[in-house]
Amino acid sequence: MKEYYKIGEISKLYDIGTDSLRYYEELGLLNPKRDSNGYRLYSLRDISRLNVIRELRTLGFSMERIKSYLDHRTLHSTLELLDDELGMIERKIAGLRRQQRDIQGRIKNLSPRGGVRFEEIREEQFPERPVLMLAGEITRDEEFDFLIKRLSRRTENTLYILGNTYIGATLPLEYLQNDIYNQFNSAFFILNDRHIKPDFILPGGTYLTLTYRGPYTQSKRLYGSLKEYAREHGWVFSHDPIELYRVDINETADPQEFVTEIQASVKEK
Repeated sequence: MKEYYKIGEISKLYDIGTDSLRYYEELGLLNPKRDSNGYRLYSLRDISRLNVIRELRTLGFSMERIKSYLDHRTLHSTLELLDDELGMIERKIAGLRRQQRDIQGRIKNLSPRGGVRFEEIREEQFPERPVLMLAGEITRDEEFDFLIKRLSRRTENTLYILGNTYIGATLPLEYLQNDIYNQFNSAFFILNDRHIKPDFILPGGTYLTLTYRGPYTQSKRLYGSLKEYAREHGWVFSHDPIELYRVDINETADPQEFVTEIQASVKEK
């Protein structure tokens, strides 16, 4: 076995960029010697340290913590580090389990909705619902997607979009009253994660709900049905209606497969 390896050999062996190797040297994590031409030569000791660096970086340890460990390595510090490593792995496992549950839920959400009676108007009770909301004029899918992406960034991109059935938009109440059904004024996420602070609360109470399948061009007819139902049953609309996009352009390119739920808050006349 050779005693020294050039930077290109180490880069290829570890699939790591030469810039990263130079950075590790700047931090004092590696200490290659130089040959007569000034080229870096990495010793077996450097390789041993690089093995540790790679493992700990994969687990998310900071460079400062790694350097401290490498510079003051003892049996006690190694046991301490392994305990920390175990804790980090357990947290990663817990995170993966949450992701697994999320994906299972998304699969369920996107599966054929056999229990849904499309275009049936229902009176439903909802509690107050915390949301992240962002105001903005929406007349096209692209404008809605742009606002949703901005909302996601506010949670460090922890909110998923694909298969998320808690994403929606608000229709101004005045637009509903004036038969304008294709211009929205905000996008939102309904929050299930208590660790994320909401910035708006959807009011609780009675809602008229209707779920339909197919393109959004049906909305004029269906909102008309909601308004007629409200008149016949003694309800008046009390807040901006919302639309929840159960299946939309993020899941299918075929508008015939879209599934949209309208929820309109009402009160007695």
